[in-house]
Amino acid sequence: PEAPSSVDQSAVYNETYYLADRTNAGVHVISLKNNSQVDLIKGFTTTIVNNSLDSSRSGPDGLVVLPDRGELWVGDGDGSVKVINLFNNTIVANITTGSKYRADEFAYDPNSGIVVVTNPNDKPPLVTALSANNRSVIGVFNFTDVPGELEQPAFNPSNGLFYVSVPESETNKGGEIRSLNLANFSTNAVYPLPPCVPAGIVFGANQDLFVSCSQKQILHYNLAAAFVLDMSNSGKVIANISGVAGSDQVVYDPEARLYYMSAYQNLAGGISTGTAMPLLTIINATSNKILQSIPTDNSTAHS
Repeated sequence: PEAPSSVDQSAVYNETYYLADRTNAGVHVISLKNNSQVDLIKGFTTTIVNNSLDSSRSGPDGLVVLPDRGELWVGDGDGSVKVINLFNNTIVANITTGSKYRADEFAYDPNSGIVVVTNPNDKPPLVTALSANNRSVIGVFNFTDVPGELEQPAFNPSNGLFYVSVPESETNKGGEIRSLNLANFSTNAVYPLPPCVPAGIVFGANQDLFVSCSQKQILHYNLAAAFVLDMSNSGKVIANISGVAGSDQVVYDPEARLYYMSAYQNLAGGISTGTAMPLLTIINATSNKILQSIPTDNSTAHS
């Protein structure tokens, strides 16, 4: 395969690393036991416009593991969701969301068997709810007051609600978090954020929601920070983790109690005139303090 110039999300499951690679229109399957690639799962849509890859219509994009089903669900550039059987690394189903643009980022509730995926490039942007059992669409959330895109959804097992990261709305220019009502496919609650323009979100322990902020936080507000919200207490901000922004995907390790943040668009000094300083930042999820920031040499590795 070509050297990837456009990648999206990644996931780790069963000592295997999965990486969405738009350049090669496939998902890399890498064994973490011997650090070698064992497969490249093809069958995704790529759209080229003016000799450049159009990320809004190219895949693969976001992905999520359904461990109880042995499946990997992957968003594609044509608005579909590909279901991959992890026992043989083959695409076994294609679910159409109805969008002509990419199906992007996911969250999964193993109790109800519901998967949600963002359709961020639709106007207005959408979140599509899917049944893992039937592999079909069960409903759509319309974000009519959001002028741009949507970012990461997350599932809270403590209350059974899905949440989604909204970089900007008509009411909250610096971004917000919304919880979703699956009973009538509407917004359940809105949690305004400090100036953030949020990207990746992930739940830690005790209903703590870690919220990373995009590069626009630096460019628009001369601020570089991430936040932790207590979703058991009306989304109260309980931590301001300053010094790093420009992030996309974030993950939580429950055994180590650590957050990992891919701050691939971080700028030195947290100011708009700062030079590019991509980092992988590791945060103690108990103290909500930065443990380590590891410089990287890749300003496209946002997962």
